[in-house]
Amino acid sequence: FEYNGEDPPDAVVQAESLVRDVLASLCPDDMISDPGDIHRIIDDGHIIVPDDDLSLDATTDGAQTLRINGVDLSILSSLDNKWAFGDGLHASTTLPIRGLEEFFAGDWASEQPPSLLDYGCGSGILTLVGLALGADNVTSVDISDDALFLTKENLRRNEHIVNYCKTVQVLKSLDDGSGNWEGSFDVVVANIPSNTLTMLVPTLARALKDGTGVVLTSGYPTTELENVAKAANDCGLDEEMARRRYESGWVLQVFGVG
Repeated sequence: FEYNGEDPPDAVVQAESLVRDVLASLCPDDMISDPGDIHRIIDDGHIIVPDDDLSLDATTDGAQTLRINGVDLSILSSLDNKWAFGDGLHASTTLPIRGLEEFFAGDWASEQPPSLLDYGCGSGILTLVGLALGADNVTSVDISDDALFLTKENLRRNEHIVNYCKTVQVLKSLDDGSGNWEGSFDVVVANIPSNTLTMLVPTLARALKDGTGVVLTSGYPTTELENVAKAANDCGLDEEMARRRYESGWVLQVFGVG
């Protein structure tokens, strides 16, 4: 709606009230406990209903409790009541969560704990999922200072899993970390819009261990999957088609070294 003046017209107020009623009928009470949550759901452009398999519950401080591999994670997804980062409810996040679960249960079920790079970490939710699944030597990267702060806060809130990891780094750039990052990671996860992701694929490919590493990409609708696949192919990565997953118009793609 567009209007002039300080107060919205009655039509806008009535429309917002109607949307609230609809959302209230579709979403759990703990997801719409205040107006900020309503605006979050509307602004994201989706009616978000949590997946029961992920066991998401709201906590009193606004965080979500996410159960992964029998471990409860406390995920704070916003700063100062601003909707900014992933809380595990949207398909673009649930897809890589399931992708990581499949990877750890399959490829690495009887191997040494894999190293993990979470590129575009946001709230750090995928970092925490990786840690809960058994990742070691974990690096989280984001250009947003708010994201870095929030990831560190979520790591602090979940010390019960962080303490089992040899190394956890939260960085604004891979070059800011200790040691050489090229060829260092068994699994790379990137939940990033496709226009940015396609430019970052060369970096993600260089971060993989030769011959064994995989890249999990999400954060974009199915209409963009061919563009991402082409960018990956140009960097010597081949998509593992059997691992492609879809949900609500979004997609997860998994690439390995060709």
